[in-house]
Amino acid sequence: MEKKDKNKKRKRRLSALLLLLLLTAVMLSTATYAWFTANRTVRIDDITVNVEASGGLQVSTDAQNWKTLITNDDITNPPAWDGNTNQFPSLLTNVSTAGLTSGTGRLQMYKGNVSSDTGDFLLTTSLEEDKKGTEGSYVAFDLFIRADVTGDDTTTVPLYLTTQSQVVSKEGDTDTGLKNAARIAFVEEGYTPASSAVGTMQALTGSTTSHVTIWEPNAGSHTQAGVNNGISYYSHITEVASIGTGDANTVLPYDGVKAAITNGIKLSAANATNNADSFQAVQTGNNLTLLTTNNGFDTAPQFITVHRGVNKYRVYLWIEGQDIDCENMASGHAITFNMGLSLDQTNAVTP
Repeated sequence: MEKKDKNKKRKRRLSALLLLLLLTAVMLSTATYAWFTANRTVRIDDITVNVEASGGLQVSTDAQNWKTLITNDDITNPPAWDGNTNQFPSLLTNVSTAGLTSGTGRLQMYKGNVSSDTGDFLLTTSLEEDKKGTEGSYVAFDLFIRADVTGDDTTTVPLYLTTQSQVVSKEGDTDTGLKNAARIAFVEEGYTPASSAVGTMQALTGSTTSHVTIWEPNAGSHTQAGVNNGISYYSHITEVASIGTGDANTVLPYDGVKAAITNGIKLSAANATNNADSFQAVQTGNNLTLLTTNNGFDTAPQFITVHRGVNKYRVYLWIEGQDIDCENMASGHAITFNMGLSLDQTNAVTP
């Protein structure tokens, strides 16, 4: 009799454990996770950079063939410059940056990986360097901007972000909110008079003090899954709790990765408050300018300042892993980057 009772108890415990495992599996399959766990990726089918030529503004990817519109083909096949290191992968994976640059003016980008250990999700990161071709986790390319304005070689003028600039889901594709985690950055590489040799323009190189401008194009837009992700893993951001519903037009601060993380950090502690050696607030200051806009903005903001002559920039496009909208539910669809620059703020506004 006693043996039968023990067997019944074992069966009950076993049933309880099986039920717990089943419930855990259901939770794991429906929960929202940061940083695209399970190594999820998102495809990018096209990138379009629109630059208005008002006031004598021209752009090029080789400092020789000047035009008013840069497209995929210009980035992947600069016609007269074999020395480019343009990176244009067919897939984007989540990366993060605090806006710091290397000794050659390259943005320090860190690729993230999330693993599970004893019930916690742990983040590790590794530095990923720009490389020419279709490999990599983000888009990076050189852009030359020619400003033929009156004045001498010390003259500077502002460039404005046109109101047609936007990052959107590709037409015909499902909008899962991935665009909300997109970023575009311009890193100053230097400038030279327009009369300089093409080789001089191409050889311009930045440094650790290069000024970086990061644009967050859909800063106030969040899906409900993104909000849930924020509540789960970004509770240190006080604004998260006040969002309440998706797409609440609330711009949230975030901390970018500034160093490689070899020992996993819990996602809930992946911030500058808990781990200042690995993360840094992405905000305007020192050599960084952060520009945030909402989708459909109607006033053209100043984006960068250029010198008279030819200015070289390193341009980056990526999915920011530290954004609350970088979560599993958003992965797996295409987005299009549209960017326009204008010398004339009035003409930069869509009628």
